[in-house]
Amino acid sequence: MAPIYLVSDIHAGDPAGEAGRRDFLDFLCFLENQKGELFILGDLFDFWFEWRHVVPKGVFDILYQLRRLVDAGWRVVFLPGNHDFAPGAFLSQEVGIELPGESMVLEVEDKRYFLSHGDGLAARDRGYRVLKKILHSPLSQWLFRHFLHPDWGMGLARLSSHGSRRYRRIDREAWAKDYLEAARRYFLNGFDGVVLGHVHEPVMLREGDRVYANCGDWLEHRSCIVGEAGKLCIADWDPQRKHLQKRSPDVE
Repeated sequence: MAPIYLVSDIHAGDPAGEAGRRDFLDFLCFLENQKGELFILGDLFDFWFEWRHVVPKGVFDILYQLRRLVDAGWRVVFLPGNHDFAPGAFLSQEVGIELPGESMVLEVEDKRYFLSHGDGLAARDRGYRVLKKILHSPLSQWLFRHFLHPDWGMGLARLSSHGSRRYRRIDREAWAKDYLEAARRYFLNGFDGVVLGHVHEPVMLREGDRVYANCGDWLEHRSCIVGEAGKLCIADWDPQRKHLQKRSPDVE
């Protein structure tokens, strides 16, 4: 089988992440000359919302390169994150990205992996789970789309985005432990592995024949998860060599 690549938390459109966005573009160009499948586990954009005739500017180069991957025969799958939780027809019809929903099951050979961005899985995140239900409700999104000018909506999203990152930095270590506990619950439900994003820390932990992995981010780490020949490993993008370097050891 062709390799699979899992990435998250690029936050394209955030001025503070411009260097990471450029490196991610180089990574996508690198993939175009390979074969495989790309799974984006949320927060590809620092904010994404599709009004009837408007989409956010500033990320056209990312969208263009993803379309090139699709045209080159790649399967590109997007699972929404807490910053881009409302993907719509533009991404699926114009860019060609698959939108299976908030989570999905990926079957690779004889193994089943649970994939999701992971926001709301932390036990300590009760307040966010309430907010998530409000933000994701069809009524809230209808009101946002029809009664808030896109310029105002983008401004509000930027304020929310900066607050979200400050909160996550404070709780990152504690959240990492909570997400491992969440992964264990999926292990009990028969999954061989769980791959998440959201916490911005690349992780690869094995418990018996089960594995929990986190993609990390492209703001700091330039990391992803690579699956090949029945194995998962963390890989790091080298901006100088424009090459993906796998970490060792691999995890079966």
